[in-house]
Amino acid sequence: MNLNLRTVFKSISLSALTLLLSVTVLYATSTIGAAITTSSTLNADGAVTFGDTLAVTGVSTLTGNTILSTASSTGLVKVDSLRVAKTGTTNVTIAGLNFGYCTAPAVTVNASSTGMLSCASATGVVSGDRVFVQATSSLPKNFVVQHASTTADGVIQIDVYNEAWADGAHQGASLTTGINSFNFWAVR
Repeated sequence: MNLNLRTVFKSISLSALTLLLSVTVLYATSTIGAAITTSSTLNADGAVTFGDTLAVTGVSTLTGNTILSTASSTGLVKVDSLRVAKTGTTNVTIAGLNFGYCTAPAVTVNASSTGMLSCASATGVVSGDRVFVQATSSLPKNFVVQHASTTADGVIQIDVYNEAWADGAHQGASLTTGINSFNFWAVR
């Protein structure tokens, strides 16, 4: 009788463990092999992975830690436009974001005056983009970047001011910027 009772308890324990593991695996992973269409709200708690394409139309709200990526080796995310705003505020749509660096030829600027540099190698910049530039260490210390804009594709106009510091040798002098590189961000 002890042998049979031991066998029964062993069988019940293995059956319970098998059931528990099956439920855990089924709860942790589920796959839907067809399209999901909803005319209301689609909620997903926890991690959600989309395969090749995620198409969102209309007004969409993504909250929390939302990571959108494609299955490409580059990790590139393609978005036609992205609206970034808090609820109840004016919505701002970003239709393009580009960054890089460009190089401008030398220009001579009179003391206490502004001169314009033209970075014609700003690849990806489109006329009318809002551009933000930062001088690299190649810009001499007497010059200050005042503002930047773009009115032609691939070109950023940068205004630099010659402070004509009273450092002895350069006080009140017209100075040449030299060839300079600038980092930029362009938003459309």
